[in-house]
Amino acid sequence: MWRLLFTATLLSLTLASKTSADTRWHVEVGGGGASFQAPWRGVGVELTPLPYVTARYGRWGFGVGEGLVQYALMQSDLQVEVGLGYRDETYQSNFSLVKYDSDDAVFNGYKSPKGEVTARMQFNYSYFHLRLAQDIQGRSKGGTALLRADIPVYRHNSGWQVSTRVGAYWLQDKYATHVFGVSPGNTNESVGRYQYQADSSLNYFTGLQVYVPVAKRHSVRGFARYERLDNEISNSPLVGRKYRAQLGIMYVVTL
Repeated sequence: MWRLLFTATLLSLTLASKTSADTRWHVEVGGGGASFQAPWRGVGVELTPLPYVTARYGRWGFGVGEGLVQYALMQSDLQVEVGLGYRDETYQSNFSLVKYDSDDAVFNGYKSPKGEVTARMQFNYSYFHLRLAQDIQGRSKGGTALLRADIPVYRHNSGWQVSTRVGAYWLQDKYATHVFGVSPGNTNESVGRYQYQADSSLNYFTGLQVYVPVAKRHSVRGFARYERLDNEISNSPLVGRKYRAQLGIMYVVTL
């Protein structure tokens, strides 16, 4: 069903799209730091450097802010993009700079699943954003959907602004089990790591975004996010809390 949705929407929007695209490069680079509170048992707050790079050329987008690669099908009031992304929320993520090292025995001998390349579709309209993603590597064979609203709270004449972010994140049962479940071959009941299969899950999150211009092409950006986990996730023997959170700040230069 997910692949059919991606294919049908891609074909229909490709035929409908007739808008011209900007053919200049728009590049942002920067870095900063972030703290992450993961849901895993025996894991505290982790600090990590936070590199940032994103680029757009015409209808194409690349980098952290764009997934691996994105292509804009529509660039009107309703923006529609398709592309490839990399999705990895696993305990030992190969993509994240955060390397969790739990002190809980439940992770003794645990073999972490791997991340996966996904097909992505994004819809943006006014304050609203919808992102669909489907595994195309055959690892989880699952999909996710994220719906959020970015609501402006305050904007100063000097350009700095604050917005809130609220939304929901849905995980198909296959993907929730891939990340938070325990397969029969990965069990060890002597340390409490029993077999676990998650059902489809729905997390709710809220956050804050801050943008502060410091020069013509320079800015400081901060963010905070709190995500409440579905019981299907928090009931996993690998999970020790009902939430995950992050806080970060970075300096960005527009080239």
